[in-house]
Amino acid sequence: MARPPLALGHHGTITTKREDGRRVSRCRVRDLDGVTRRVARWGTSKAGAQRALQDDLRRRHGERVEALRMNSRFRDAADVWLKKIAEKRADSTLDIYTHWLTKLALPQLGELRLGECDVANIDAFFSRLQRARRTVTHEDGTTSEKPRYSANSRRTVRSIVSGILQQAVLHQAIATNPRTPAPLLRPRHPPLSAGRALPHGDLGCPGDAAGPPLSLERVRSTPRPSWRMWSSRWRHCCRRARR
Repeated sequence: MARPPLALGHHGTITTKREDGRRVSRCRVRDLDGVTRRVARWGTSKAGAQRALQDDLRRRHGERVEALRMNSRFRDAADVWLKKIAEKRADSTLDIYTHWLTKLALPQLGELRLGECDVANIDAFFSRLQRARRTVTHEDGTTSEKPRYSANSRRTVRSIVSGILQQAVLHQAIATNPRTPAPLLRPRHPPLSAGRALPHGDLGCPGDAAGPPLSLERVRSTPRPSWRMWSSRWRHCCRRARR
């Protein structure tokens, strides 16, 4: 039975031998194109040859990011997300995200499996943040309670959690991002029919008697009123209201 192939970007056992007075380390590695190749590097000592081979393997494939799975933890996805933030954002932004991630998100969500990061658990986390209070003592000795975390801080934490869960979606660990709001379904007004009349008069104002009903054909044939027409009509309504 043939042995299974190496995983992409992984290498086999490293062996080191002595050849021509030098040490050589060899291994089989499966490159990202799916082809398995033999790689060898030389050194003056066994440790030096192995170190040279391992350095070459790292340069060959770069820093490989392990794929996230449904049973991966939230903190694993956070590590992958932070590496991408470090590559694309400024250092100040990375410091802010790291601060709130380690202070709030990871202590409460870090051990959750990605499959457990559903809408109920994530909303419960943000509800706890919103209900958190701190006691403030005033100069006159009185005390009052204020939110422990400001709206801006909660918004930052919300962006962090949403970005981490979106990273899990890209790895196909979860189907959808629980922090992505669903579009609101608004009732659709029925279109005007030919026999349906509008309930108000033509360019009337409050207090005017209802004019002749406007049918759909009359609305379409009426030219679009300009801003001068509306301004003149508004001044007329204001003068009537002052009388």
